[in-house]
Amino acid sequence: MPRKTVIIGGIVFLILIQLVILAGYAVVLLRTELSAIPSAETSRRLSPFLEFGRSADRWVSTFYKGPKPKEILPQYALEISPDQWGRVLQSLPAPGKAFDEDLVPWVPAVFSAEDQQWNVHVRVHGESLAHWSWPKKSYEVRFAADAPFHGARTILLVLPEERGWVNGLLLKRRSSALGLVHPETSFIDLRLNGRGPMIYVQSEEWSEDLAQRQGKGGDIVLYRISRQGAGSASSPDAAYWERSGSSKVRAPDDALGLLTELSRPGAEADPDYLTKLSQVMDLDRLSAYMALRQLMGNPVARPDELRLLYRSDKGLFEPVPWNIVMRSPRSILAPSGIPLIDAASRVPALRSRAQMMLQEYFQTEADGDSALFRFTRSNIEAPLYADQWKLPSNRIVRNALDAQEHLLEKSIGEISAQLSSAEVLINEHIPTTETEVLLVIDCNARGPVAGLLTSIAFPLRYADALARSDIRVLRDTGDGVYGEGDLPVPTTISGSTLQFLEGQERLLWPGNPAVTVEGEVLRPPQRRHRFYLVGTVTTPRLTIDALPLPIGIGNAVTGGSGQILGMALIDDRVYGAVLPPQMQRPEFLSRNKQFIAQGDRGISLKGSVILEGMIAIPPQMPLSVAPGTQIRMGSGAMLLSYGSITMLGEETAPIRILPVKAGIVWGTIAIIDAAEPSDLHFVTVAGGKGGRAGGKKLPGSITFAGSPGSITNVTVDNAQGKAAIALSQIFVDLRDSIIRGSAGNGVLIESALAGRIEGVTITTSSSHAIDLRGSPIVIRNSVVEGSSQACIHVAERSAPLIENSRLQGCAVGILSGDGGHVVAKNVTLVGNAIGFSAAGGSPAFGPGSIVANGTVFVDNGENMREESGGVVAVE
Repeated sequence: MPRKTVIIGGIVFLILIQLVILAGYAVVLLRTELSAIPSAETSRRLSPFLEFGRSADRWVSTFYKGPKPKEILPQYALEISPDQWGRVLQSLPAPGKAFDEDLVPWVPAVFSAEDQQWNVHVRVHGESLAHWSWPKKSYEVRFAADAPFHGARTILLVLPEERGWVNGLLLKRRSSALGLVHPETSFIDLRLNGRGPMIYVQSEEWSEDLAQRQGKGGDIVLYRISRQGAGSASSPDAAYWERSGSSKVRAPDDALGLLTELSRPGAEADPDYLTKLSQVMDLDRLSAYMALRQLMGNPVARPDELRLLYRSDKGLFEPVPWNIVMRSPRSILAPSGIPLIDAASRVPALRSRAQMMLQEYFQTEADGDSALFRFTRSNIEAPLYADQWKLPSNRIVRNALDAQEHLLEKSIGEISAQLSSAEVLINEHIPTTETEVLLVIDCNARGPVAGLLTSIAFPLRYADALARSDIRVLRDTGDGVYGEGDLPVPTTISGSTLQFLEGQERLLWPGNPAVTVEGEVLRPPQRRHRFYLVGTVTTPRLTIDALPLPIGIGNAVTGGSGQILGMALIDDRVYGAVLPPQMQRPEFLSRNKQFIAQGDRGISLKGSVILEGMIAIPPQMPLSVAPGTQIRMGSGAMLLSYGSITMLGEETAPIRILPVKAGIVWGTIAIIDAAEPSDLHFVTVAGGKGGRAGGKKLPGSITFAGSPGSITNVTVDNAQGKAAIALSQIFVDLRDSIIRGSAGNGVLIESALAGRIEGVTITTSSSHAIDLRGSPIVIRNSVVEGSSQACIHVAERSAPLIENSRLQGCAVGILSGDGGHVVAKNVTLVGNAIGFSAAGGSPAFGPGSIVANGTVFVDNGENMREESGGVVAVE
């Protein structure tokens, strides 16, 4: 036994000695001073522990072999004399110092490839530290004008890890498929002064000659966003364009002036924006560039990353794919950070065209992307492992290639899923009076892509009326009222079904997302589209048993089916309806001096203003409230808007809505049947009692009635009416908000077909903190404390999912009745008189039910109660 122990101990000791020697060898190799090759540079010192770990990692690299390449990489060679290379090394800055490529000298060298030789000049290339600080560097090789390399005067040899590995080849393939200019890109095997292999990504430098060789006619000139326009290299003027290439040609001054105008943030608000853009920009290539960015994951860009190519033969600019690196996919709606592209993407025609190009690419080219990656990897993996001069270890190389391959497959799947998402909420309204309007249909489109009306199905007894063309469909012009100017929608009849024909009249455009000042998507786009089913004097009325009518929704991009998030029937004879005011902007502004004109049709509030009485804003007159604005409401004052309201405050400059003085009771700020979405962000509200307009109740201090929108980071204190926030007939989007001291409900939600309450805190409500009626929404990560009635009341067939929330100090934690059906997950109930209560209901709805799992009960009077047929099931 002692002998065996000695032998094993000796072996272990020898292994340890070898590891130390290998580590020392690696350190010596990295720090050896050579003079004839680029690896002569002394590496930056690392801590001993990191150095040892890196050396061990490199030692393990010997076990990575990779598959046998299917094709041998092109073999290049550079010969640089020792004295010339010494000049280059002396010009490089010390570690930690700034690197200026223009100060690095060009040195003569001999370039060999394909059994030929060229006399060239070479310099170190690249901005980041990795390109020049380590033994293996990136290079720029310049050929004589009369002896180019495959037509190129300049080629770049760049470290693969600094070009995203296979990213360049993938970008080239995708650019070519979309009709965009991009340099030829490939992997090559370089021998530098006989030392190698060194694996590089080789590409031609961007130039006007490159564009002409790829079929771009006329005189060519490259433009970029100026770095001098704003007076600082770190803060470029995103709207001023300057020449970037070597061409002496210049785009006309009027074209540059118009391009500058169209590159300003918010330029797309001009109704003639698309017409003006078409005068200076190739819209097909612009759409292709937008599609390419989405295909690469919609990465965030610096404003000065965009380059434009000007062609004198067409008199138009077109984008070129400059420095786009594939990233984990963001929303295809998220801004890129390039003002010109972001403005263009908010134009329906351009965004739809880009999405169509993207969908076509997925149908015809996506498999080729995967095949290109696998083929390229099979050819480069073994050579990369054999490259002893690279900085990353073979383990890092393998993991990077694995991650990039996974990202490619993931991005194709995720972006395809976004294109397949055309979501629509449908509300069918029974008109208040019997006129030729049989039914009002509101289609609330939301999500990344547009939907389409495809069909409306009627009961069989209406087939004869349809055959006689007694029932027609008209699209509302946007004023919310049936009348002259509403557009007929082309249809055909199949039995008792109206089928919609091709045309823009059936398009359900979701609009544009709301974006914060930091460029973050505040909410997905959503927009209401109104249609009228119109009959004749002899057309039978649509009876209640025939409603709601089944409506078919399609996807305008994929051609497949859209998603109906929910469908509701609303009887305006019961709920009431309000006719919007018909008034032009000049008349409105003359009557309401607090408002000022904004853009071609909008109005705005800023500073400190007082609102008195009832102010009704007509449709198609959007209201924008500036950050830091203070709106002081007089006694009984109500602001009713039939168009969208945008209140985008900031954390340091919130928008405030408060009574004009202490003790004053004001009414409501209500958005009624607006087509465009509204946004309230960083808004604080004090008081408010709700109100009534015509026959319509407006119960909240803040009321959204049939108007899409988003409420985030809003605080409502001491609401005096039925509810602090009242939302009806919309997709609910209420997040990160606080409601305190309400005399009635904290939040009242009626007939909301889908949506979410998330991250909301409600304290000391005198009625139900959250009251859901006919609303199957999600309540998540919210806190309710101190409601006199239920923390959450669920009724009228509401079917919410309530999860990861805390309900404390209420008469009932969750009360479900009148057909309410609750699913509760991971809910904590603390100090309530009753935790869960399922009660009976009216004959029309029946009893309620609660199914819960992961519930935590703490100090409740009763954990559960069942009454009148109600059911509580806790797992």
